[in-house]
Amino acid sequence: MPDFSNNLTSKIIVLVLIISIFSSTISPAFAREKLWSKKFPSNIDWEVLTSLGVIIASTDKHLIAIDGKTGNILWSKKDIDIKREFVWPVGGTDIFLISDPDKKLGGIVENANLYALEVMTGNVVWAASDITGRPLEVVPLLDQLSFLYITDQKYIEQETLSKSPMMIPHMYNIDVNTGQIQWHRDFDREVMGTKVEDTWLGYRIYNLSGYHSPVLLGDELYFFYGGITRWDYITGNTMWKTTYPAGDPDLIRTDADPVFTDNVIYASGQGQVKAINRLTGELMWDSDNLGLVPILFMDNGIIWAQRGGFFFSPNKNEWVSRGPFGVSAIDAANGKLIWDYRLGKDSLASMVLLEDRVVIADKKNIIALDKFNGTVLYNKELGIEGPMFGFKNSDGNVVFWSPQRVVAFTPDKGGKLWESGVKEPSDSTSGTAFRLSAGIFLVVISGGTGLLLFSSYIVIHDVIPGQSAAGARVRSQVKSEEYYWEKVKDYRNSPGLREAETIRAYRLTIIESRKKLDPHIYLEGQIENRKDFTGLAGINTKNGNIDKGVYLGDVGERYLMDYVEEVLYHFDGDIVSSFSLIPE
Repeated sequence: MPDFSNNLTSKIIVLVLIISIFSSTISPAFAREKLWSKKFPSNIDWEVLTSLGVIIASTDKHLIAIDGKTGNILWSKKDIDIKREFVWPVGGTDIFLISDPDKKLGGIVENANLYALEVMTGNVVWAASDITGRPLEVVPLLDQLSFLYITDQKYIEQETLSKSPMMIPHMYNIDVNTGQIQWHRDFDREVMGTKVEDTWLGYRIYNLSGYHSPVLLGDELYFFYGGITRWDYITGNTMWKTTYPAGDPDLIRTDADPVFTDNVIYASGQGQVKAINRLTGELMWDSDNLGLVPILFMDNGIIWAQRGGFFFSPNKNEWVSRGPFGVSAIDAANGKLIWDYRLGKDSLASMVLLEDRVVIADKKNIIALDKFNGTVLYNKELGIEGPMFGFKNSDGNVVFWSPQRVVAFTPDKGGKLWESGVKEPSDSTSGTAFRLSAGIFLVVISGGTGLLLFSSYIVIHDVIPGQSAAGARVRSQVKSEEYYWEKVKDYRNSPGLREAETIRAYRLTIIESRKKLDPHIYLEGQIENRKDFTGLAGINTKNGNIDKGVYLGDVGERYLMDYVEEVLYHFDGDIVSSFSLIPE
């Protein structure tokens, strides 16, 4: 799966004054301002940006940490030839994990196969010698000062991955400060993996990216692998399991993140919306078959289910539209349809639920439906084609966007307020803009690991109302991060930790100053009326202004963005450069 966890909403460089909905002027200052550029001894093979603004990267048999502000190497470890999938930052902390299941790294310390290192120093915090398997996912549970380390023990050797997409995940509950295993066990059943790569050697790589991440509610630990399974967090024992087939094994998260109430969990799977008793796991009812249901909203005893939409195929590295398309309202008490709106063979952006209506966008039109009876309130031309995602901005207006255009409407009558965006350069064949803008929203709407506090308010207040698992993940992460930083000094008070605390405090100050701002949507392409500008444009979703951006030259360059510091890092072989994303 492409790495969409490198933070979320926010910023990039200056300047546009929207004269009207259809025209704009761009300041000459909207250009590439290099902050630093460094040449390294060898090519950068892969890189990941941590929440402290430090880049962990791999060069020829070296693992290095790059200071994002200066480009200086903070530390380096030699004789480490490791793939990206074996390096995992633990979200919300100052540590990252290195998995060495076959003990081939020459021993960072002794005879270990999992290491926790400080981001700032590279020093080993702890090491464990009895953890095996290929890592599939790391789930921070910081309010319990632990994390889930999920591995695939069946397929330790990659060459065996071609035999079957079925895997039995093995769960380790590990103390984040000591590395002590609190419990570990196999998952309750085989799980259909999501194919993320067909390698040139002919074998396939599968992981769990097609499923929503586990969520912890009190001492209730829920997994969403081909159904819902509840474990007791303290013991790791299974409390109950309700199984049903997942959506599409080639696509990411085609089933909705469940909605939790005190007594019932509402979920989707195999085309049906389901009500599951939260205490016992008993299936209370199934709805009619609706096709793929990627989003569920609930309010006042009614469930609104989106039918179809856009989904990411990690193996093909592209987004696909999959129907049937529409919206259904379901009685939460019995699963009966209240109303059903179908769009036929079109496409559908993510629905926006408002106080009295549901607003959707198909390939060419914006459509408002009465929230309670499904009556069409209006059906108007969008002005852009094929939007993928939508949400409500701080003014209560509805914003939809496609790979290259963003448009805002008043929700009451569907009046267009503004339209903005970029054009695809005539010589470009890259789909990067498509992947970037959509990928960012994938992280937002799924509540994936790596969310910044800065971005969480969008998920909680504007995108996912109610007690969704996605909202629960974000709330839990915000709260549990604070708890981790309060308690970590009971175990460690190193110079690396103190430096990390200083950096975190500084970055949180920046985050706090911006968290009430509307997010920017980032599109790659050529800005209208500026043929000399091909790059990344940040569109303010409150007013449509292109008031962030950076010149990139050819679309599709390899880079990371730090949305807190507002900088972009560009990787070109052995050269790494940093560019300002804020006004001069």
